[in-house]
Amino acid sequence: MPRFASASAIGFALALLAGGCGTFKPQPSGPPCPEVGILRDAANVVKFGPGSSRDITNMMVEAEIVAAKGTCTYESSKGRLTVDFNVAIEATRGPANADRRANVPYFVAVADRAGNVLSKNDFEALFVFPPNRNRVRLNDDEIQLVIPIEENQPGTAFEIFLGFQLTAEELEYNRSTQPRL
Repeated sequence: MPRFASASAIGFALALLAGGCGTFKPQPSGPPCPEVGILRDAANVVKFGPGSSRDITNMMVEAEIVAAKGTCTYESSKGRLTVDFNVAIEATRGPANADRRANVPYFVAVADRAGNVLSKNDFEALFVFPPNRNRVRLNDDEIQLVIPIEENQPGTAFEIFLGFQLTAEELEYNRSTQPRL
């Protein structure tokens, strides 16, 4: 069940406007689905090991949300729009990651067109790096969102945002290392 976002999460979402898109298809001859965006500043994360070193030798994992694809189904009689989608995330194991595993938290938020965050769900991607492989891709993180709708309210009245759950330091690192458009 979706949780309502705090005021700080609302400001965070508005500050990170979408930088990537996903593909959502309505059921045949159905109304349009909500737009989906991968938040530019939260589309990737670099996790470092203990200590203050932020160089590659202390990197545990680097991950990136690369796609979100899905469908939506209207159930007007029940007052809901169901969105089913898969998130694809790629991860690279860093030199400081000896156990070849990494957990990376991410979120999916639903907002109205005015930018008000209506709900936010937290998830965790688990990466296991097989021997001799330092890069893996998860294609099967399946998510289902149920969005309450009013009669004749289209899915385009909503937006879905994805991003990694970043600490303040991780956000600053992203902003200092990513090129600005």
